[in-house]
Amino acid sequence: MEQVREPRPREDSERRLLTVGWGTAVGGAAAVVLAAAAAAEALAFLLFGGRLLPGTSAANAAREGWLLFYLFHHVGIEVLSPNFHLPGRAETVAALPSGTSIDATAAFAFMGGTALVVWLLAGAGRRVAEAAGGRPPARSRP
Repeated sequence: MEQVREPRPREDSERRLLTVGWGTAVGGAAAVVLAAAAAAEALAFLLFGGRLLPGTSAANAAREGWLLFYLFHHVGIEVLSPNFHLPGRAETVAALPSGTSIDATAAFAFMGGTALVVWLLAGAGRRVAEAAGGRPPARSRP
């Protein structure tokens, strides 16, 4: 008859470190997304309220807030124009080609928003590590 070997205490603690903390991690990630979105929307509505972007409506300010949220994460924005014209025919004043096809991608990040997201994620990671318990070397093992 084959004996069933009981797992060593170290194996149990390592297995527990892999399974514990997922609820905290998912909740922390969701909180970070909501906080970053709220910060971007607040900035857009501050610009709208201060009338720094003339002609902008509240609906456009909300859209611009989402654009800022995307820019926190360095998302490329693709611009396609099959027939390029600037408002008021400004391309002729600026000596830009008119009526040509434009295909461009602009990718940049607002580093303040990115730094906010990194800081919030570090705090969420700290809470996950505290929920997992154990010593720091054990937490970092794959």
